[in-house]
Amino acid sequence: MLEKRQSADDAQEVGLFTMQEALEELDLAFDHREILEDAYRRIQAQMLQTTIAKQFLPPQFTLGELYQVIQTVVPDFAELNFIRKITSTRSRQGILEEVLDETGKPMLSNQYSQRPAQLYRFTDFTPQLSIYT
Repeated sequence: MLEKRQSADDAQEVGLFTMQEALEELDLAFDHREILEDAYRRIQAQMLQTTIAKQFLPPQFTLGELYQVIQTVVPDFAELNFIRKITSTRSRQGILEEVLDETGKPMLSNQYSQRPAQLYRFTDFTPQLSIYT
């Protein structure tokens, strides 16, 4: 689809850019920089206050993969106790559940490391508070 992209006379260069590139390097017209900044702030807030991260993950994922998705959208997110908090804090209980095999044993993945990691999945629970911080 991108190979066939076209632009009108007022937009000769069409392309994809990271948010950082768009906000720091591109010469944007009118109030487009402010619009992008506002949208980016809203997306970051949603990433930390909702389960929107599940849209960027497979149905079963490790907590490390979840953390990477959050950090990609919110680069300054550096929760040192992320795994402990996401799995044990009472206000977050019910958001994630361990994936179990047919015998009831935890399913593990070693896709990204030699040490197997527990697989999780999101439930249909809707959190009421910021769920990752």
